[in-house]
Amino acid sequence: MITRQAAQQMDQEDPLAGFRSRFVGEADHALYMDGNSMGRQPKEAEALVGQALAAWREQLIVAWREWIRVPRRIGDLIATSILEAKPGEVIVGDSTSVNLYKAAAAALSAQPGRRTILTSDDNFPTDLYMLQSLAAQHSLELKLLPADPVNGLNGAVLRSALGPEVALVALSHVAYRSGALLDMGEMTRMAHAAGALALWDVSHSAGSVQVPHSGCRRRSRRACGSRCGAGSATASSSRWRTSSRRRRASSRSWSASRRSFPPSRSSPACAASRKQGSAACRPRDRS
Repeated sequence: MITRQAAQQMDQEDPLAGFRSRFVGEADHALYMDGNSMGRQPKEAEALVGQALAAWREQLIVAWREWIRVPRRIGDLIATSILEAKPGEVIVGDSTSVNLYKAAAAALSAQPGRRTILTSDDNFPTDLYMLQSLAAQHSLELKLLPADPVNGLNGAVLRSALGPEVALVALSHVAYRSGALLDMGEMTRMAHAAGALALWDVSHSAGSVQVPHSGCRRRSRRACGSRCGAGSATASSSRWRTSSRRRRASSRSWSASRRSFPPSRSSPACAASRKQGSAACRPRDRS
């Protein structure tokens, strides 16, 4: 059994102990145990929000030139400091649930003819709700694999459920109830050997344990800011996808288009392109 004295000693030796002073309420000595869902507010947060409001007030739409780059810049920091990913592979935006839904929908659209989704019955409830919704919308079968309440999903159970009909395996790296840690690399290899894609929720592992992105690079994965930072359950989250999967599984949006603002059809550039038979000045795509 860990004694109070031993716990205090570990606190003193913790290399991250100095970060406590950066948060509001660090001196009240309260034992706050729900930091995974809503952490303490960083002292710098109020000033940073004020800076963003000032930019909006003073620069108006010109502020967008910087804001539109923030998701990728922060994503690169997450990729290289928390996840074993490469710059350009992580993007921040939307909520945890929205990102999971989009990632799963894109993966399923890349697997035509496969009608089954696999997950574990100890997966996070929100993950299950999203997968249930997708299965109902696309007339797919969602199979809940039985997980051990202590050790989580056994690899043998997953292997026996895989087959030519499985489109997607969606799992949590760490079980939110038991803390069971799954073998991400091995289970991903199982899925790919059967022709399925893998979607991993690393909400409860990113920032706490090693997340081996580099060890099994051919998959889709989502990382969540609300579970590994000081955010709420609807806080912005991040998504990871290797470059090899970007064309095969993608979700289209207006802001993601390389030509969100093509030149006006009456501009000199368009007049020249029309003479050359170019379609560069077609109407704007707001899909």
